[in-house]
Amino acid sequence: MSASKSVEKLIQSAANYATNKGHEYVCIEHLALALTETDDIETLCSDLRIDLEQIKEDIQGYLDNSEYNGLVSSNGVKGSPKKTSAVDRVFQRALAQILFANRDQFTPVDLLVSILQEENCHAKYFFELNGLAKPVIIEHIERKHKGEENKELLEEYTTNLNEEALNSKIDPLIGRHEEVNDLVHILARRKKNNCVLVGEPGTGKTAIAEGLAKKIVEGDVLVGGEESGGLAVKGHIPERDGIYIGLLVVEMMVKTGKALSELVDHLFAEFGPHYNRRNDLHTTNEKKDAMMERARKGEIRSVSDVAVERVEEVDGVKLHLADGSRVLIRASGTEPVLRIYCESTSPEDAQAKADAVSALV
Repeated sequence: MSASKSVEKLIQSAANYATNKGHEYVCIEHLALALTETDDIETLCSDLRIDLEQIKEDIQGYLDNSEYNGLVSSNGVKGSPKKTSAVDRVFQRALAQILFANRDQFTPVDLLVSILQEENCHAKYFFELNGLAKPVIIEHIERKHKGEENKELLEEYTTNLNEEALNSKIDPLIGRHEEVNDLVHILARRKKNNCVLVGEPGTGKTAIAEGLAKKIVEGDVLVGGEESGGLAVKGHIPERDGIYIGLLVVEMMVKTGKALSELVDHLFAEFGPHYNRRNDLHTTNEKKDAMMERARKGEIRSVSDVAVERVEEVDGVKLHLADGSRVLIRASGTEPVLRIYCESTSPEDAQAKADAVSALV
């Protein structure tokens, strides 16, 4: 069993802090403050979008308040500060965790998890107050470990056709364009979207899969649309045409014999209900830029009590929420205006979430 250099460093850092403050004991809060300075904990908080600086500030405030923490002796300090029994418990518990996990390396994360199991502990309170709780950490570690295992299996037993296409190792597709388009339509379904290519050897199964990869990496987009600019179709209309999209909808109604509401119902049945709402916020450039920066840094952790699972920076900042809904924040490039879009399964929920984000500006 060996301790990583970062663990040795944080032990020394905790003792030094206690000494510099004239504290009689090295307690869990000294250890916790030292933990917040390690690369492991900084990376963990970054992955989980936890405000590490706030945690540091809370623990620092507790340690600096000698009247509250009782760590300064009225008789002065004699010798080096002594570690408390609680610090011993934290290390013993972390050691047991490592042994049960059949590992031989002691890391700062092990100590953090151990601190979060301590009862009546200020450090634990400050960590959990800011969202860094034991279940959250364990779930993140398991998910990360599983992802790494899956990646190793994929690399060992599969071929990344997208990389092959990028490296020009895939020949141009001949005579299988219709099959590739069928494959695209199946993959785009909300349900029943798994594909299995079946056929005798030499009938073109690999060519179809490679043709799809080639389409993806070459950005072979057939149709493009813009909110207020209409529709563009590859090889047909060079500019976006609002009239054209209206004519397409009319043609769909004529060919299917369905009213517009029935077409919408059909789409909802196949892909699930989608409702959009948009708020235009006329504000100042300072507030506009500040809101975009908050969104990019992941400081918006929930919307209407629904957790933000992922932040995507494509044409603005898109927040992917745990219930499947999405919020897009876009800043106008020409005026002090923020546009808040929300897509959800009901118009009421979409509007409520758009309003909740708008209230943050």
